Amino acid sequence: MENNGRDVWSTWLKSQHWDYFVTITTRKPRRDRLALLRDVKRALLECGYCRGYVAIEPFSGEGIHAHGLVATHSEANNSNTTGMLPWQAWSYLFRRFGRCQVSRVRSMAEVSAYCAKYVTKRAGEYDYYDYYAWARARGVDRLTDWLRDSLTKLI
Repeated sequence: MENNGRDVWSTWLKSQHWDYFVTITTRKPRRDRLALLRDVKRALLECGYCRGYVAIEPFSGEGIHAHGLVATHSEANNSNTTGMLPWQAWSYLFRRFGRCQVSRVRSMAEVSAYCAKYVTKRAGEYDYYDYYAWARARGVDRLTDWLRDSLTKLI
């Protein structure tokens, strides 16, 4: 059953377009998985990545860290936001969290399978977000302006 669940998630993740694979390890060990998940999702949105899948897992003894797939495109609004380039996002995430990696997705199959394993490991937390879908459901029509304003403050 575990591999079947992983295959389902992997297939779904592969069906989505992802721009970057992200890994974030905090400077000081953190234990609150939900708080880190919230903080990472917020930071990725501030980087202009309007859609993403983030997983938190145990790391090096007492700490936790995050892996994710992110995109600047959302089917909910059928357009691209102006997301940070990898080196810009790396700089922002490094200042905010510590060690990180932001790299272009080269093999959708490999990163999707890698990220899907966190769903079936049951050792961490994971979440998918699409802020345009969230905004549409709540009648927010100025999210693009909000994203642009947030990015302007960061760059």
